[in-house]
Amino acid sequence: MVKLCRLESLCNRHPYDLSGGEQQRAALAKILLIRPQILLLDEPTKGLDAEFKIEFAQIIYDLNKAGITVLMVSHDVEFCAVYPSRCLMFFNGEVVSEGTPRNFFSSNSFYSTSASRMSKGIIDNAVSSNDVIYACTGQNRDIQIDRNTPDIDLFKNDTENIPLQKNKAENKKLSVFKKNKSNSNKSTNAQDGRVTLEPMQKIALSKTQINKSVEDQIIVLLLIYDEDNKIIGKDRVVFGEDDSNLGVVRPKDGLEMIGIVSNETKTKLGNDFYDFFYSAYSKLKLNSGKIISVQEELTFGRTTKISINVDNDVLEEFIAKPDEDFLKYMAETAAAKVFKYFKNIEKQNKFITQY
Repeated sequence: MVKLCRLESLCNRHPYDLSGGEQQRAALAKILLIRPQILLLDEPTKGLDAEFKIEFAQIIYDLNKAGITVLMVSHDVEFCAVYPSRCLMFFNGEVVSEGTPRNFFSSNSFYSTSASRMSKGIIDNAVSSNDVIYACTGQNRDIQIDRNTPDIDLFKNDTENIPLQKNKAENKKLSVFKKNKSNSNKSTNAQDGRVTLEPMQKIALSKTQINKSVEDQIIVLLLIYDEDNKIIGKDRVVFGEDDSNLGVVRPKDGLEMIGIVSNETKTKLGNDFYDFFYSAYSKLKLNSGKIISVQEELTFGRTTKISINVDNDVLEEFIAKPDEDFLKYMAETAAAKVFKYFKNIEKQNKFITQY
């Protein structure tokens, strides 16, 4: 389905980042997964550029060859004048006109193409811009679909011809080193495990919660070993290095730790919010190398102020209260603001790259 709908270059994109035409293709691929025998499409060319309309016509033609009937409702007369096998016009619930695209549009004075209207009385039976170009120059513009494509079988198991590969298991180790600058106390926490990854698969290797005070320096180290116990990937994140609020050191090669949310809360209320926020944030599947910090500040009485920070930007802050529904709502609100923040950065980076 991915190849048929021309989705190869979009597989690693988030659905929110797809254009209208790309979403149309993804929706078509989703429908084809149920192996339909008849497709009913409502305005399928809406949002498609002129170039991809030709590719879309090729997809429809390939589906026809596979034995799938496609019934399409459309106001895109320029598309309908070229690619369908038959055209019909309904009025008051009845078919009032029917025929091949050329016969339908050349004889239809009420509903026709711009090429037909402009060439009427000058060029006989011209219904597309290609007809006009051919009549004037004797040359066809290359807008035709390929009718010699290999047959496809939508009812065949897509995985039948995929060779089985033995995936190698790898060992991973996540270590947290914590040192207090004022009293030199040190602590270490390590997580070991073994994992096997399928091709193109992404998983969360390890999760850890870090409590950090102003005097603490924390190093989080991730190491990946192959079957021979040789390091094949590594990454390191440092909190509180050289008295800075937050320092990050990244290797030039190897793996990268992403989606890190540090817990700098001080009370159970703050820790509960952190858990709700981390859960909401994880569902967004943002692949950002920036570290999000959930901080808590004691205020008047028994209340606390919680803030969500990225670098030096405060994305959300509020006075907490011991209400689970309130904390969940604020966690989802904060996660949405973080998502918007990272998406704005992504757009800015693309703009800078292009210009």
